[in-house]
Amino acid sequence: MSLINPEYYRIEISGKFDSDIANLPHQLKSVYREDCDVTFITGIIPDQALLHGILTRAYAFGHAIILVQITCPADAPEDMKGSHRDS
Repeated sequence: MSLINPEYYRIEISGKFDSDIANLPHQLKSVYREDCDVTFITGIIPDQALLHGILTRAYAFGHAIILVQITCPADAPEDMKGSHRDS
């Protein structure tokens, strides 16, 4: 882990976090699951500044941060792989 090296992240945010309004980069996948009222964001985040920006926007929109995890793309659940965005 480094401040400037890209890492594959899995972020979980409470509620429906609209990726377009939040201005998420297009390389991130955002999926909202109504059954658990959680938005899952996965993908490569190039640096800590962008990660901080995403978390700050979530907080500004009133969402709780449930999980921030550096992971391997192969470990992502099947419905979270790829670059498609749902919101």
